[in-house]
Amino acid sequence: MGQDIAGLSVEAGTGGTKHHFYHDMEQDRSLSATIVSAIAEVNGMEPTSLGFALHDYFDTDALDALFAPKLDGQPREGGRLTFTLPEHEVTVFSDGHIVISEISTPATH
Repeated sequence: MGQDIAGLSVEAGTGGTKHHFYHDMEQDRSLSATIVSAIAEVNGMEPTSLGFALHDYFDTDALDALFAPKLDGQPREGGRLTFTLPEHEVTVFSDGHIVISEISTPATH
């Protein structure tokens, strides 16, 4: 099982370390902003110090819209999206669960 750290669960296994975060889909803060903050927390730094911007990798407005409530206000169910960022694989679930897996980059010879 993972260790709880301020709303964060950390799970170490043979596949590497996975960090679990949760985004409240009903709050005003965007999902993409929560992802940036989560990656910064995993790295022990401020979001502005990451060295990359999420929008350099994909359309953050599209990500936020993909998981936004339906037009009738009902939450989306059953969806998930996985993408890779520098040294991290991020999986976002429609219920607000975010899993950040640390990945290493292969050494070049």
